[in-house]
Amino acid sequence: MSTQITGLGYLGIQSPHAARWKEYGPRVLGMQLAEEGEDGIVRLRVDDRAHRLAVHPGEPEGHAYAGWELPHAEAFADAVERVEKAGVSTSAATAAELAQRRVRAMVHFRDPDGFRHELFYGQEGKALSFHPGRPHRGFVTGEHGLGHLAVGVRDLETTRRFYLEVLGFSVTDEMDAHFRILFLHTNPRHHSVAAVEAPNAGLFHLMLQARGLDDVGFALDHCEALGVPVRRTLGRHPNDRTVSCYLGTPSGFDIEFGWGSIDVVPGENVTTVEKTASMWGHKQLTPSSCLPPI
Repeated sequence: MSTQITGLGYLGIQSPHAARWKEYGPRVLGMQLAEEGEDGIVRLRVDDRAHRLAVHPGEPEGHAYAGWELPHAEAFADAVERVEKAGVSTSAATAAELAQRRVRAMVHFRDPDGFRHELFYGQEGKALSFHPGRPHRGFVTGEHGLGHLAVGVRDLETTRRFYLEVLGFSVTDEMDAHFRILFLHTNPRHHSVAAVEAPNAGLFHLMLQARGLDDVGFALDHCEALGVPVRRTLGRHPNDRTVSCYLGTPSGFDIEFGWGSIDVVPGENVTTVEKTASMWGHKQLTPSSCLPPI
């Protein structure tokens, strides 16, 4: 039984610096600030969905949840059944949580590293409603989902079993550089999750894919003009072929701002093992932070 997860639908973080995202998201990344509600959550848009990134005010700084999208109610029910048959206990969303996420239905559960995962379907959206915070060509979403997450995990084999057996992902490829990385996909995007074997679990970065290479250059220029730290220089990864840079955020973790990622065919990919993380570039300029799961 396949989960039919279509990709990363949204990401939630908790931050005492939530208010700073109101400027950072639109001015630096070109996101759109969604209409503010009474809950104080800063919601940011990258397409016609109600929002894709939610920054909840609070302490400590941390990874709050990742939302994995199902295409419809029947697929959602099948996915929940698969998770529970795998021995993972799920909890149904409260009415308040459904309203916060702007979705029809959602359940949540934890993985072995403590990350909260949410399965959902039916997020609100409005056609032709996205207006970027600064001029650019837009982001690659749709069948590719929001982007990808790079997360630190304590045991790569345990993580492999969780994503394959519980969530129904497939392995794209692996990397043995200075650290071991497992790349997993669930749609044509090369990977929706990059799991990095690390001493502590946490969120390293969220990758946003621009529609044009120039948009990556413009993002770098905006960072320079606004004094936003660039964590890693422009470079290219050998496996997904993404040309990208890594930008610091108000909450410590990075945004990988990239272009040119190759697609994979789900179920037909052949795993390779890369020995280097970058073909060129990606020089570390300033240290990054890792957001632990809340």
